[in-house]
Amino acid sequence: MDHLDGVELGAEAAVAAGVITDNADNTAITYYPNGQYKTSVDWGDSRACADLDAFLNGYKDPRASKYFNAPATAGDRSVIGLRAGALVQNKNTAMALYSAANISADSRGVWMTAAEMTFCRAEGALLGWNMGGTAGDLYNKAVSLSFEQWGAGSADAYLADDTSVQADYTNPSGGYGANAAHVSSVTIKWDDNASAETKLERLITQKWIALFPEGQEAWCEIRRTGYPKVFPAISAAYAIDVPNRVPFCSTESTNNPANYAAAVALLGGEDTYATRLWWQR
Repeated sequence: MDHLDGVELGAEAAVAAGVITDNADNTAITYYPNGQYKTSVDWGDSRACADLDAFLNGYKDPRASKYFNAPATAGDRSVIGLRAGALVQNKNTAMALYSAANISADSRGVWMTAAEMTFCRAEGALLGWNMGGTAGDLYNKAVSLSFEQWGAGSADAYLADDTSVQADYTNPSGGYGANAAHVSSVTIKWDDNASAETKLERLITQKWIALFPEGQEAWCEIRRTGYPKVFPAISAAYAIDVPNRVPFCSTESTNNPANYAAAVALLGGEDTYATRLWWQR
């Protein structure tokens, strides 16, 4: 049995034993104040990303107003994001221009949802695994579960949309960063006749949107699959648009040289943002 066979058997066994299929069984973590509220609303240190802005606006996604608060200068845009790597020179200016999370101090933190689990099953079905449904049916169910989770109404019209694509990104006047043309042309409606790669891009793009606000999970999806397609980073500091890892603390090489050298040796590459982790290979 090779490794992939083992993963398939484990996934099929998990689905057969019973996984989360309903929003009533979503798991959450309670802590006060909510961490995302603290960073985005209280401190003002985090804002929507331009990539999510372009997908939400391009797809006319009703979850946008559930995820974020639109700045007063938003106009007809539901959310305004900030490009990765943009040099923010004035925090107060950025806070006024870019969307903060729509969240309160006592909001429960998202941990695992029926939508995420159903997207996982859809991806398994793409590989030919027995996931209790076809890839298309599970994809549609996952998106519908996400809409329900966020109180965004019916997903029927959204799932029938075969024309809308990611929008071009427009940086607000006086903001930081730059405009960018859309980098993805994948539509929403499931197409059984699409190529395997297009099916994967469509599925992971929607999974990534639905994963909000689970940033670590969303980052893993991009590193694992290459999707969704994202705008190039403005700063060249990472030498890569999506960092694969965070380098070790700069003091480790001098304060803990032996263990630092051993850890770098295990990386299979340099101690940089570009080196891939073992599970990406």
